[in-house]
Amino acid sequence: MLLGGAGGGRELAGLSALGYEVTAFEPAPALADALAAVASRHPGARAVCASYADLVRAARGDGGPLAAIVGAPFDAVVLGWASLSHLTDPAARAALLAALPAVAPGAPVLLSYLGPDDDGRANGRVERLRSPLRRGLALALGRAAPAPGVGFQPGAGIYQRFSAGEIEALAAAAGYEAVLHEREPYPHAILAPRSRVTAAR
Repeated sequence: MLLGGAGGGRELAGLSALGYEVTAFEPAPALADALAAVASRHPGARAVCASYADLVRAARGDGGPLAAIVGAPFDAVVLGWASLSHLTDPAARAALLAALPAVAPGAPVLLSYLGPDDDGRANGRVERLRSPLRRGLALALGRAAPAPGVGFQPGAGIYQRFSAGEIEALAAAAGYEAVLHEREPYPHAILAPRSRVTAAR
């Protein structure tokens, strides 16, 4: 299993306990150190300090810390901890999903993300109140308002919220189809390569 945005290792520990061999990567150095400590306690687990941009570079054959994993026989890819929502640049999101078939051919992708009303607290109530105020102040002060769906949460940083339709469009552009898409307990989807879905029908 390939696990991106692995944080401090909670998902790695859970997947390892289920018997999976996990290669996990995390770009934040302090979290990557914690991830490596967790990986050291699980046979078959490997931790790398790397980002989604590193994954895209590796898929293109440009080396980097994830070059050795390209084409490995992964059963699945997990984009953990709503990490897709930390990619606020649409081109970076598209490049990530487009790179996954080269990195893990034929593997399904499980991803979680922040939905339109999510801000990480109280089911988004704070953001629903704060967002219109922020846009109004930006206009009054002559500043550019943040792009639609972009928010900030202390402790989580800048993030992008997605609708289910946006996730499905992103998946389709990369050759995937959402075979499961649920809102609760948090927004998540399983994407399967379109060729596999078509063959199964």
